Amino acid sequence: MRKRILSLLAAAAAAMSLSVQAAEEPYRGYIYDSYGNSVESLNCYEPAAVLTGALLGTTNFSSPQDIFVDEEKGTVYLLDSGNGRVILLSEKLELMGSVDRFTLGGEETKLKEPSSLFVTKEGEMLIADTGNERVLVCSPVGEVRQVLAKPDNELYPQDIRFAPKRVVADRQGNIYVIITGLYQGAALFHADGTFERFYGSNDVGISAALLWDYFWKQIMSTDQKTALSRYVPAEFTGFDIDEDGFVYTVTQDSNNKKMLRKLNFLGESVIYTDRTFGDLESEYDKRSIITRFYDVCVDRRGNTFALDLTRGRIFQYNTDFKLVSVFGSLGGEQAGTFKLPCAVDSLGDRILVLDSDRAALTVFSPTAFGKKVLAALELYEGGYYNEALEPWREILTLNENYYLAYQGIADGQYMLGQYKEAMESYRLAADRSGYLKAFREYRNIRLRESFLLVFAFVVLVMAGAVAVIQAMARRRRRAAAGILPQRRRPPNKMLYSLRVFLSPAESFEDMKEKRLFSVPASFIILLLFFLSAVFSYTSTGFGFNENDPRDLNTAVLLASTIGLFVLWSLSNYLFCTLHDGKGFFKEIWCASAYALLPYTLLTFLVTAASNFVVLEEYAILRYLGVAGILWSGVLLISAMRTVHAYSIPQTLGSILLTLVGVLIAVFLLVLSFTVYNQVADMIAVIVRELLFRL
Repeated sequence: MRKRILSLLAAAAAAMSLSVQAAEEPYRGYIYDSYGNSVESLNCYEPAAVLTGALLGTTNFSSPQDIFVDEEKGTVYLLDSGNGRVILLSEKLELMGSVDRFTLGGEETKLKEPSSLFVTKEGEMLIADTGNERVLVCSPVGEVRQVLAKPDNELYPQDIRFAPKRVVADRQGNIYVIITGLYQGAALFHADGTFERFYGSNDVGISAALLWDYFWKQIMSTDQKTALSRYVPAEFTGFDIDEDGFVYTVTQDSNNKKMLRKLNFLGESVIYTDRTFGDLESEYDKRSIITRFYDVCVDRRGNTFALDLTRGRIFQYNTDFKLVSVFGSLGGEQAGTFKLPCAVDSLGDRILVLDSDRAALTVFSPTAFGKKVLAALELYEGGYYNEALEPWREILTLNENYYLAYQGIADGQYMLGQYKEAMESYRLAADRSGYLKAFREYRNIRLRESFLLVFAFVVLVMAGAVAVIQAMARRRRRAAAGILPQRRRPPNKMLYSLRVFLSPAESFEDMKEKRLFSVPASFIILLLFFLSAVFSYTSTGFGFNENDPRDLNTAVLLASTIGLFVLWSLSNYLFCTLHDGKGFFKEIWCASAYALLPYTLLTFLVTAASNFVVLEEYAILRYLGVAGILWSGVLLISAMRTVHAYSIPQTLGSILLTLVGVLIAVFLLVLSFTVYNQVADMIAVIVRELLFRL
């Protein structure tokens, strides 16, 4: 016990020291939990230095635009755009020299508003000379060997100005150029300078809004079509290339799943579609902010760093594109904050961010916590899951909100055959596929251990089912032969409602003619209907449930179940009264409640069973859920037809009109609630103002 207390005290002391360290940083650290909610986290990076031209021993930078790090040679290239030069720094970020004179065909040529720089393995510099509408391929001393200009090609839109803003090259010498205003993707040039095609265009998802736009586009004038931009996919804003030739692109797309992509040679994204990037809706300071990625880089470990213009944040993702850390900020004069960040790159474990407005290069170094994370990631992504277990656990003692650690622990436990423990860790990591994988193995082991018991249970169930079927068959034969005695007591209204399962038409007719509708039974069914919704929200198997139990709003769930049922009953009564319907409100209420029974009971069954099935088996449960909806739908049609003495067409028409009435009622209620809140807020403001003046 004493050792445990001492270890907890030590962990708390370490966490406090790291928290003090983080408090000195000019930005708050946060990360997203398993449900996409932002939570406070220790920072993985801290500002180590802010370098200007004067501090490096040269003239001040002027609107620098890009940086490039040659990890093999330990050289940092800085594109000082305003001065038309390239600054060379050593691995220790000391000035090595500069290239400020460029020659083309033996004559000097000037850079004009250059925006991007890339250096090949051979040491050649590729410069996006935006103002001159060209891309220069230069020797290390500034001698221009090749010029890429606007392609004279039918594939290239000639009305688009050739304004390159980002450039990279692969090992084969192919050159990829991002051009301002060109949404078809990056322009791909061969090593010899010939234009081949466009690469990696962002797709535009099909939606109702786009289809509507398409309709109008068919009747628009030419000018109107030109102004229409909703069909146009977001253009690239930055990209990088890794050692394997994969191209990483960022866009200022509002879709959190598309703003960062990893493209293969064919220009196809290889990132899992369920990954989200940037700030989510529940961002840490609770403001709704749209992330605008502008630049991206990939470090030697395969981690991706994306630069956000909205808040000056740098988002770090691991090789599986899960969030590792968020650091940096806009505003202020403190180190680690920016005015207009424009480029990001990595130098070993350090991250370099270039600020165009401040004309400075900020260097971020890993914090003590960040070093632990990087060490654990290196083991984990190298396949050393068991060795990474202890580092991940140390990280959790410092920061229990660091959900990536749960992922690492879960993978390690799975590799060790600790499937039950892995299931819980995968749950904490929100890795549903991993959870289902561990659950499959755990269930197989338990089934092998309990095979005889499971077999005996199945035999007993089958024997019981056979006995029930035989008893029902004997009863039908005796009834047909007139052997069964006649009932002398009236049927139980509560139990009679269950007959609608097997013979809805006959049961509803008996209920109407013999007045067997039971209001208490209807309330019990409605209570079960509401509880089934709660049970489904909170208790669906983790592998198939993306709801956060903490977000359960009982009032909303009550309104979406019981509230809608009340509106349905009232609306149906009003419409059918006006259209010669024979049903009373009590009959409509009870019959509609009875129709909910199949859906309600199957919801309980599907929800409970979802905790014991794997992914392939879950499809059967989904079919059962659909069957419950269809079954309840058939019962509802039969109930309304019987209660109102309608024909089938009349019944379907009345149901449609009832649904329209429900929608109108919901709209009016929402509108009233909104107006009420606005009036209440206005009155509150007036009262506060009066109290202040008094």
